[in-house]
Formats: sequence, structure tokens, C-alpha cells
Amino acid sequence: MEMMNQMMLEAPNLIDENRKLKQKCREYEKRKEENDTKVTKLKKESADVKLNASKGLLAEATALDLMEEKKVNIYGRSWRKHANEISKS
Repeated sequence: MEMMNQMMLEAPNLIDENRKLKQKCREYEKRKEENDTKVTKLKKESADVKLNASKGLLAEATALDLMEEKKVNIYGRSWRKHANEISKS
């Protein structure tokens, strides 16, 4: 009987503690969802930045290749002309 009385006295405290723990759990779940959303957004932004950087590097490399190709053509012709003049002499 004594045990039953003690349990009845503790019940309101346990119910209140359970309510508080459930509320904390909901808050943690909400924070987790918010953090998951932030992570997804940051991953997308990071991928976009990497893609744009890659595009920029590719454009720069292509431009450098074109410039190098023009130099080869210009110097190549001049070198051939010079080589022809030397061989004729």
C-alpha cells in the first residue's frame, strides 16, 4: 500500500518530466531538419561554385591554347620564311 501511495505522489512529476522531454525532443528534431536543409543548400552552393570555377578555368585554358596556337602560326611562318632564306643562300 505504501508503494502505491508513493507511486501516486510521483506520477504528476513523472508526467511533467515526460512532457518536458517530449518538447525537447521536438525542438531537437526541428533543429535537425533546419540543419539538414542548410547542409543541402550549402552543398548545392558549393557544387555551383566548383562548376563555375571549372567553367572559368576551362575558358581561360581554351583562351591560352588559342593564343599559343596563334603564336605558333605567326612564329612558325616567320621561322619557315627565315629557314627558306637561309637555305637559298
